[in-house]
Amino acid sequence: MVAFARWSLVAVAAALALGAGCSFSWDDGATPPQATGAAPPLDPAARLNHTAAGTATIVTGPEGEPWAAFCEVWRQGPFGQDQGCTGLRMVRLQGEPATEYRAADRIIVRSTAIYLLGQSGTQVSLVLHRPGRAVDATFLFNAPAIQLVIADRGSDGTFLALPLVAGNTTMLVRGERVPPRDLPLPDGVDPISPLAKMQLTFARGGEVLLVRDPATNLALWRVESSFADRALGTSSPLVGLDDFPVGRPPSVLTAGDDGLVAIPFDGGPRRALLPAGFDPASLRLTSDRALVIAGGALEVLPLDGSAGPSRVQAGVARLLQVPTAFPGDPRVIWSRDPANRFVSGAGDGFLGDVQFMERGRRVIASADGGRLHFLEHAARTGTVGDLMTMPRPPPAGPAATPRLLALNVHQYDQLPDGRLLAVENHAFVGTWNRLVVIDPVRATKRLVQEGVHEYFLLPGRTEALIDVVSGASGYDIHRAPIPAAAPW
Repeated sequence: MVAFARWSLVAVAAALALGAGCSFSWDDGATPPQATGAAPPLDPAARLNHTAAGTATIVTGPEGEPWAAFCEVWRQGPFGQDQGCTGLRMVRLQGEPATEYRAADRIIVRSTAIYLLGQSGTQVSLVLHRPGRAVDATFLFNAPAIQLVIADRGSDGTFLALPLVAGNTTMLVRGERVPPRDLPLPDGVDPISPLAKMQLTFARGGEVLLVRDPATNLALWRVESSFADRALGTSSPLVGLDDFPVGRPPSVLTAGDDGLVAIPFDGGPRRALLPAGFDPASLRLTSDRALVIAGGALEVLPLDGSAGPSRVQAGVARLLQVPTAFPGDPRVIWSRDPANRFVSGAGDGFLGDVQFMERGRRVIASADGGRLHFLEHAARTGTVGDLMTMPRPPPAGPAATPRLLALNVHQYDQLPDGRLLAVENHAFVGTWNRLVVIDPVRATKRLVQEGVHEYFLLPGRTEALIDVVSGASGYDIHRAPIPAAAPW
């Protein structure tokens, strides 16, 4: 399956860049604020897991309620190698308390559904389970193995099964609420490795399936929609979807020697959006515009083809972010370093022409538009860095000196009140990891819980689901309230 460009961002106002100029200063002698307060003791009886568990994730139930989902049983290979989850526990986090456990030969967790696969001889069974629902959907496939492509943008309930068996000639569309369809496997596709020479993706939340075969023929297949099956002609490789537009037909975007092209689902005229010469991997989409890097410059263009590209910023190797919290400020956050220059995707960072980051990652613009937060000195294994904050640099610079908030931060998020929740002391996984909440303006820090490896914020962002290091290779799953902000 191809990775598609798809960002939900506000439209970008094009602004001619003057070239990177002003930069920041770094204080190597800085020390972070010390954490205050004591973590409440964790009640063993309150943990969600029954045995040592893997890290937890959040799955949304049929009524919109959050469930914690985590593995408690794994298939182990030679030398204790993890070969996949085979026992999954789910615990309801809101509403009536409930706990479920499911076992299978292979388990795939999606945002709203759990896929449970079993194998018996030459047959594969697939059970599609939604936490909290009594009745599951079950499917059987006459093949020793299958490859799945799931329509993730919908309700996770529609999928394509590719039987991995010599001589197979079909692709099987299945789902909870869609009529089953057996589609022809395109000529030239190896049934044992079907995605090696074929591109395919669901669009419009699983309403249609797009398939590009080895001969570059593009076809649209109806799954659950008013769209008709249609041959869309030959095309360059698929790179993105413009499938929920306003005022123009849904389209798939392709990129190759013919440039960036929009091919409408209804078979209408193609729109040539940009000549060849840009980096297809750089493509990012807003609701009505595309951003690409061409000739070392970031350019923006309308998806309806009504105008050509406009330059946003020169000297760009990578677009990091289009801030949505800076109304009236057309600057984007970008880097001169490609993603593979340093480990963990670290690199320098600029807001417009002003450099604010030396070798960092994970930039967050504060909700009020006044600050930038980021992990600095992050070219290290383990995806950690030092959490920094600074006022938003003015267009003419210079940037203020960043303030150090925490060391060896593995994960962090912004809370609704502007504070930051972070896992610090995480150079390695261990009981010394800890979860803290930080006020970036007052540079104060409060301890939430010790031994936290990772967390998930629950709806409302006043409570977190935490993975607490337990033993040599497992975690205890707990709920942790986030302390309220101190009054000014």
